[in-house]
Amino acid sequence: MSLFADDHEFQKLLARRRDIDLVDAALELARDADPKLDFRPTREWIKQRAAEVGKRTASCQLDEAALNCLVSHLADDHGLFGDEAGFQEPEFSYLPHVIATRRGIPISLSLLYMEIGRHAGIDLHGISAPMHFLSCFPCRSGRVFVDAYAGGRTFSQSDCIQWLQAHTGHSAAQIAATLRPATPRLIVTRMLNNLKNMHCQSENWRSAFRVQQRLAALHPSDLNLTFDLGWLALKSDHSGLAYDAFRRCAADPQCHDRRQVQEMLRETERRIASRN
Repeated sequence: MSLFADDHEFQKLLARRRDIDLVDAALELARDADPKLDFRPTREWIKQRAAEVGKRTASCQLDEAALNCLVSHLADDHGLFGDEAGFQEPEFSYLPHVIATRRGIPISLSLLYMEIGRHAGIDLHGISAPMHFLSCFPCRSGRVFVDAYAGGRTFSQSDCIQWLQAHTGHSAAQIAATLRPATPRLIVTRMLNNLKNMHCQSENWRSAFRVQQRLAALHPSDLNLTFDLGWLALKSDHSGLAYDAFRRCAADPQCHDRRQVQEMLRETERRIASRN
C-alpha cells in the first residue's frame, strides 16, 4: 500500500495532475499532526463565508469592489490576520487552527482567501513571492496583489515589487519573475518546506521526517531532498529507511558530495549493526 494511500489530493500531486483541491491538500498535511482530523468543519466554514461574501458582491459592478468586499469580510468581520508566532509554531499552518484562532501565516491565510473567493466568484491566484506568500486578482485596471497576513492589504504590481524589494533585497526583475500564478504543486511544496523548517527548529524529528517523506515523494529526482530524507530518518530512528535513502544518493551519478554520503552510510550501518 502507498505511504499516502489515504491522501487523495496528494496522490494527484504525485501523478502531476493539476485539478487539485488545495483545501483538502492542506488538510491532508494537517492530518499528519492529527490523524483523526475531520475535514468537514473546515469545508463548511469556507462555504459559509463564501455565501456571505456572495451576498455582498451581488450588486458590485466593478471587480475591485468585489475584491474589497472579500477582504473586508474576512479581515474586518471575521478577524483573519497574521501572527508572528506562526513562523515558529506549525499549528498556524493548519487550516482548522487558523479558522479557530483567526491567526495564521501568509500562505495559510492566503489559501482561505483564495478558496472563499473561488466559491464566491472572485478568482484569486496564489503567488509564491520571495519570503512572503501573496495572492493576486486580475482586474480591468491591472493585477491587484493581496497580503492576507496584513489583513488583506492590497497593492498594485509596481507597489508590490517595491515592497518586496525593501524586504528581500532582490532586484525588481528577480521579484517580477516570481509574481506569476503558482501551481498547486509549488504551493504544497512551499507549505511543506515551512513545516519542515519549523519542526527542525524545535527538533521534532519525527514530524520533520514525515514532512520530508512528502517532499521527497513530490521531487524524487532531487538528491538534496533524498539526502535530507536519510538524515531525518536517522534522526527519528528509522535506520533502515535512512540506509535506503543514502544508498540512492550514492548510486546516483549526479551526486556531488559522495564523501559525505559515504560517511552517512557508514554511520547508518553502525546504528543498524548495534541493534542486531
